[in-house]
Amino acid sequence: MSRFIVNATGHPPQEVSADNWLQALGLALSALGLLDSVERLACEVLPNESVVARDIHTGMGFVVFRSDSEGTPAPVMRRGERSKESFVVENLPSIMFQANLSNELRTPLNTIMGFAGVLMEEARDKKFLRMAEDLQRMHSSAENLLELINAGLDAAKQNTGTQPVQRLTFEIVELLEDVAGAFQSEAGRRQNTIELRLAPNLGVMRADPTHLRSTLIELLRRSNFRTREGVLHIDARVVNDSENTEWVELTVSDDGPPASEDELAGLFQVFTGTESQPGEAARSIRRGMCRSMCQKMGGGLTLVRVADGAQGVRIRMPRGR
Repeated sequence: MSRFIVNATGHPPQEVSADNWLQALGLALSALGLLDSVERLACEVLPNESVVARDIHTGMGFVVFRSDSEGTPAPVMRRGERSKESFVVENLPSIMFQANLSNELRTPLNTIMGFAGVLMEEARDKKFLRMAEDLQRMHSSAENLLELINAGLDAAKQNTGTQPVQRLTFEIVELLEDVAGAFQSEAGRRQNTIELRLAPNLGVMRADPTHLRSTLIELLRRSNFRTREGVLHIDARVVNDSENTEWVELTVSDDGPPASEDELAGLFQVFTGTESQPGEAARSIRRGMCRSMCQKMGGGLTLVRVADGAQGVRIRMPRGR
């Protein structure tokens, strides 16, 4: 948790502890008695990571920055000001309710998991094997529920506009190598390896690298779940359409068995009724979020067959230079 300073027009600065700038703003406005009156905020993240916001209805301005950040924060946005990289946050009171609910749900679940883990080790040491199995099921159920809560809260953030899309220029190969390195340990738990199959001269693209990275990780996680002692492939190439627009295609595939019709039909849909595996409901939420974010960046996700006949999921994004 970090310390933030919140400046609101006509009010003294407020210093609060929060997980992120939006929660800090909500806590500060709650302390000032202004939270219920703020519904829509025009926001902008500045290069120094300070956030400038304006209440669209009242014109009141806000600046939020870390208390340990260097430099002077930018001035408050004036009424009518716009920014190329601005975004709108809807219904701040609802977002604060979600943040509080998040804490109320996750804290007891983490406590349950912690105690279950301790008791499970003690039961194993004392050879109470049946009790250890019951405690393992308790721990796994709590873990799956926590994953579902986290996925649901992340989806709520996306729907309320608190996960804006950035437009940054980055090297495609560097991003893919970073993703492969970050996921290698998780793949290793199922004795899988990751292979990059990259076309020459991929160059750079302009998109949101954070969201693109998380989408690739989620697709790798799906492939990793489907296979063991196999290879997870990431193919990358740049293609031109009939209008000579350049598209970056990133495809994740694996050596696992062909997916069933039910799995394919519900791959990007949330709660289709086909979630038969523990944690699959949370994964379906995250895959739906990935597709939505790719669409916001001008691209999409599609099911394809790669050169070796394996099934894969392809991210298709405009190069956007």
